[in-house]
Amino acid sequence: MDCKYTCAILGCVFNLLLTIPRAQAAALPDACSLLTPAQVNAVLGISVKAGEPSPGNILCEWPPPSPTNTKRVEVSVSDSSNWAMEKAPPAGAGVETTPVNGIADDAFYLKTAGETMLYVKKGKVEFFVLVHGFPVDQVKAKEKTLAQQVLTKL
Repeated sequence: MDCKYTCAILGCVFNLLLTIPRAQAAALPDACSLLTPAQVNAVLGISVKAGEPSPGNILCEWPPPSPTNTKRVEVSVSDSSNWAMEKAPPAGAGVETTPVNGIADDAFYLKTAGETMLYVKKGKVEFFVLVHGFPVDQVKAKEKTLAQQVLTKL
């Protein structure tokens, strides 16, 4: 058999193998379907608007009813293929991670200069919960409560 045909066949097989995992991967849930406004209201102590999705529905924000109120929640969902990199950001990046035990397969808080968010991995799905408008100690507790509610829908 000529190398030209062998290379073409191997190329087709390789491309087919690359597409199989994508075809078998489960679709990610709509981020806005993971929490209800009532759940967010209960945790924030205010009445928020319905979840507002980003393009692709992988990020959802539950904003406050007033633009002067800074209390709000964001949830983002993705596949967990980058979990190891997210859990161990490069040194000197200005971020700090803290492990959280007892939530799903793995979880950690990611702290930057301006915010703290909770990342959670369950199976092949990961998500983060970000609460705005509270002191850090309250943010962590609220994010953990909301993450546990998200997990009931995954």
